[in-house]
Amino acid sequence: SRFGSQCEPFFSLVKLSVHLCDRICDDARARSQIEGIVTLAKTMGQIPIAQNSTHDAATQLALAELGCEYFQGPYKSL
Repeated sequence: SRFGSQCEPFFSLVKLSVHLCDRICDDARARSQIEGIVTLAKTMGQIPIAQNSTHDAATQLALAELGCEYFQGPYKSL
């Protein structure tokens, strides 16, 4: 039906701001916001992607622990 097609998500990816991701290790509020966004995205069948500038290993681990499996930005070997 037409109604069902209007309920389909308009996008499949949700990007997390680099400014939010960079604060995940030092800011409990940022961590909580990221956790909520990742949980909601996954519940809706969307893929959360963390935008990064120069994430260190601790930042990537913290994001991965919250369920963010994909990163976008410059490649940096850890």
